Amino acid sequence: MMKYLLKHIRECITIVAQIVIGILLLVNPSIYAVSLIRILGVLLILRGVIRIIHYLKKEADEAAEGEEFTTGLMAATLGLFCIFGQNWWSEAFPALAVVYGLFQLLLGFQKIQKTVDCLRLHKKLWYFPGICALLYLIFGFVIVLDPGMSWISVWVFTGIALIMEGVMEAATLICLCPAKD
Repeated sequence: MMKYLLKHIRECITIVAQIVIGILLLVNPSIYAVSLIRILGVLLILRGVIRIIHYLKKEADEAAEGEEFTTGLMAATLGLFCIFGQNWWSEAFPALAVVYGLFQLLLGFQKIQKTVDCLRLHKKLWYFPGICALLYLIFGFVIVLDPGMSWISVWVFTGIALIMEGVMEAATLICLCPAKD
C-alpha cells in the first residue's frame, strides 16, 4: 500500500490540498478566495520567470523550436492580473465561473473512464469513481447553468465540492490499489 501511495504522491498531495482548500473556503470564503487567487498569481509569476530563464539558458536554435518565452510571459502576466486585478476578477467572474464549470465537467468525464476501468478490472469498489464522476458532473452543470451566482456562493459551493471531491478521490485511489504490492 505504501509503495502504491508513493507512486501516486501527486494524487495524494492533490487530495490533501482539495480538502484543506475546501475547508478554508467554508470558513471564510471571501478572504480565502482572494488569498487563493493571489497565491495562484505568485505561483504563475514564478512559473513564468522559470520558463523565461529556461528559455534564455538554451542554445538559440534549440530555444527557437519551443515557445517557453511566450508561455513564460503569458504566465507572468496572468499572475500579475491575479495579484493586482481584483476589480477585473469580480467583473469577469461570470465568464470565469463558466470556464471553471466546464473544467469540472472535463474532470467528470475523466472519472467516468476511471469507473469503466474499475468495472473492466473487476474492482469491488468501482462505484467510488462513479460517485466522484457524478459529483464533478453535477457541480460542473450547476456552475455552467447558473454562472451568475454570487461570488461568495460560488466559493462556498466550491469549498463543499472540493471537500467532497477530495474524499471521493481518496476513495478512488484506494479502490484502484492493487491487492498485493
